[in-house]
Amino acid sequence: MNHIQGSLKITNLHKITDEAEAKEAMLSCKSSLQKLVLIWKDNVSVAEEVLRGLKPHHQLKELRIVDYSGATFPQWLSHDVTKLQKLELVGCQSCCNLPKIGQLPDLKLLHLKKMSNIRSLDQNFCGVISTSTGCFHSLESLVLHDMTELQEWNGLEDNIMPSLRELKIVNCPKLKSLPFFLYQFTSLVDLQIEECISLSSIPKLPSSLESLTIGNCNLLKNKCQDGGEHWSNIKEIRDVFVDGVKMPTTPAEHISSRNAENHNTSLQGFQYVIQGVVSAFGRLF
Repeated sequence: MNHIQGSLKITNLHKITDEAEAKEAMLSCKSSLQKLVLIWKDNVSVAEEVLRGLKPHHQLKELRIVDYSGATFPQWLSHDVTKLQKLELVGCQSCCNLPKIGQLPDLKLLHLKKMSNIRSLDQNFCGVISTSTGCFHSLESLVLHDMTELQEWNGLEDNIMPSLRELKIVNCPKLKSLPFFLYQFTSLVDLQIEECISLSSIPKLPSSLESLTIGNCNLLKNKCQDGGEHWSNIKEIRDVFVDGVKMPTTPAEHISSRNAENHNTSLQGFQYVIQGVVSAFGRLF
């Protein structure tokens, strides 16, 4: 089946006994495979060996790993699948560290869900050595969902996720703050924060942001109302919804348009004054 194309889903991987048996699938030889889904159902001690043996071809575009019970991810996920565009890690409850995937050049969508042992997103996750290298250059969508132990997000400040357009954070009850460098996500247009009950502040946001949704975040609710502590951070965003209610924001382009109208009105008034003065001098002479 080395010429198989399209998508391949492999379930019941908890029944595989070791790396050698996993290698019999010969996934690295299936160069036309575009999408791969790997699903476990029970916790097994050999999960790390099995996933190591399931290394796909380097041209794989999409990868979804479900209920993997290993504590770490194999190196091939960080270095070898260089054409990967979409990665979903779901229910990997035993993982304490995320794979170093920040240097995957084509990665556009990253969804992390039900990874209850992850406590931070940090420099190791970015997989970078210096600020000049940067990370996640092509990433457009990042979703953090049901990350119940996630407490902090920190890392390098420069050249992080320059293409990110969508950021969605849902049910991260221990997350206390968003990264202070969020304003450097200069392509971000949609930010959704829901069920983050410990989140108490919003940092400076990028001017590119068009939509902000906040739901069931009680510590933020009053601060994001008109006149609240964080109102100055969000008042110029086009669409802001707090618990389903649209806030009376004034988008920056409206302010600019209004200023331009006022400027034009002032110029017209000035022109009328000049014309009046000229007419007066004409009558005198």
